[in-house]
Amino acid sequence: MLIHWCCLFACFNKLLIHIFSWNILLQICNSRFEPQLIVYNAGTDILDGDPLGRLKVSPEGVVTRDEKVFRFAKDRNIPLLMLTSGGYMKSSARVIADSIINLSNKNLIGLGSQLG
Repeated sequence: MLIHWCCLFACFNKLLIHIFSWNILLQICNSRFEPQLIVYNAGTDILDGDPLGRLKVSPEGVVTRDEKVFRFAKDRNIPLLMLTSGGYMKSSARVIADSIINLSNKNLIGLGSQLG
């Protein structure tokens, strides 16, 4: 079922629809599943300008998406494994780094003393 919803989600290409879709997707997951672990495929091929993704999501949209998924997991005390994938532009690395920093700043992840 989740795969079906993700396939439908992949058809959208505007930031507001993207964020709205993630809200709906997370609500559906919350009502239909009781996961013990979330494996989150956090692709950046959705970025505007990506030659393969073509979804035209801004870097801020990726950061917001990641925050929503991590907050969903944290609020329900569900462990989460984030897999970075996709993203066929050099700028993807910066977007991923910015998202990780945002997650840390929002206390959704702990980086410990690893970053000094």
